Amino acid sequence: MVETLAVFGIAATPVLELRGAIPLAILQFGWTPVLALLVAVLGNLAPIPFLVAGLDFVERIVRRTRFGHSLFLWWMERGRRH
Repeated sequence: MVETLAVFGIAATPVLELRGAIPLAILQFGWTPVLALLVAVLGNLAPIPFLVAGLDFVERIVRRTRFGHSLFLWWMERGRRH
């Protein structure tokens, strides 16, 4: 269980992600590549709902400043064009 949480947690970190979690699971813990990939991908996907849920909060804070508001409008317009 501790090994699973370690792989899951490392996969969720922005710097190491799957590049660190999969080798750790296979080389250090002796997992099969399929199990390592499955747990690492799930750990990598876990933060996404929290990040999406927090986007509205971040938008409100950024739009309070003139620069942040302009940056946000530029970003949204660029997203619409592409």
